[in-house]
This record gives sequence, structure tokens and C-alpha cells, in this order.
Amino acid sequence: MVRRFAIAGTERQVREQLRRYEGVVDWAMFSGPRRYPAAIYREQMERIVRCFGPLCDRASGRVRL
Repeated sequence: MVRRFAIAGTERQVREQLRRYEGVVDWAMFSGPRRYPAAIYREQMERIVRCFGPLCDRASGRVRL
């Protein structure tokens, strides 16, 4: 069910899954796990920013895969 409504996995897996939406959606929203303790949520969000932040085109908001 997760794969139907969300993208999850390692950095490589997430990039591969995002490619299915290339040219279909204008943007993707990244989020850490919900309802986890704040420290875990923050850690996951920091990992997302480290992994995908440098790939983000600031002008368009799109992630270069």
C-alpha cells in the first residue's frame, strides 16, 4: 500500500521511484515519518534535506534526478 500512495526507501530507491512521475507531476513533497518522536522526525527530515536539497533547482523547485 505504501508504494501506491507514497515513495519510500533508500536514497537510490527514492530516486528510481520518483522517475515514474517525471513529466507527470510538477513537484514532489518530501516528509519524514509522521507520529514518530520529534527527535526521529527531525533526524529523518535532515537526512532528506542532505540527500535531495543539493539536487533542488531553487528557481523552479524541481529536483534533478
